[in-house]
Amino acid sequence: MENKGLSNEGSVYISDLFRILIFFSILVSAIFMPTPFIRYMHLSNICEVIVDSIQRHGVIDDSTYELLEKLSKLYNVNPEMTVSGNLQTYGSDIRVQLNDEFEVSLKDTVELFVILPKLSNRLSVELPIEKTILGRGRYYWRD
Repeated sequence: MENKGLSNEGSVYISDLFRILIFFSILVSAIFMPTPFIRYMHLSNICEVIVDSIQRHGVIDDSTYELLEKLSKLYNVNPEMTVSGNLQTYGSDIRVQLNDEFEVSLKDTVELFVILPKLSNRLSVELPIEKTILGRGRYYWRD
């Protein structure tokens, strides 16, 4: 009978050890969870600044892409930008006429890590994020 008591205590210790390992793996995984939300907020800020720049200047040119590159380095992201809407091409510039709507979309991916309870490599998942903001031209172009 005494052996059964000892083996039960040993199994309790082992199950407690596994519970602790699972708890720590969930805790460590939770540390990586805010990363997608922070990256999404960075993407939102970049998109707002670019839309504001296009609205103020009324044109999409090299300075717009330089601004995107500068903000991308600042926030440590590498988004892909697409601009669509009622746009007019004039030379090498793309113009947005007064009160014409346009939209700027930024797409990026963020790597989400999940720590597995067993002592092995962590699981990573590529999570796509995207932010789209509508803008309206504030500049009247006369040719």
